[in-house]
Amino acid sequence: MIQTFDLNQAILLYRDTCKKCLILSRLVIILSLGCVRRIPNNSPEALRLLNTYQVDASKVILIEGGKVYSGFRSIIAVLKAMQHKPVRWIRR
Repeated sequence: MIQTFDLNQAILLYRDTCKKCLILSRLVIILSLGCVRRIPNNSPEALRLLNTYQVDASKVILIEGGKVYSGFRSIIAVLKAMQHKPVRWIRR
């Protein structure tokens, strides 16, 4: 079943066959205090989002508020968002 996503919600897409991607995605979830939704790249929901944003599926990708961050930039984006808007992230 394909779910619909709120584009204001932070979504993390990761490749579940890559150990580095698994570690990065877990780190992002921990840093965001669990406010980011984590989805493997091979799921139908992730494929739809990847096609919508036209990004490469081989990286860790954070989609938040219509903006796309990939790789280590996704961790930096989570840290900045938690620093500037912690109440908004925690309320989700």
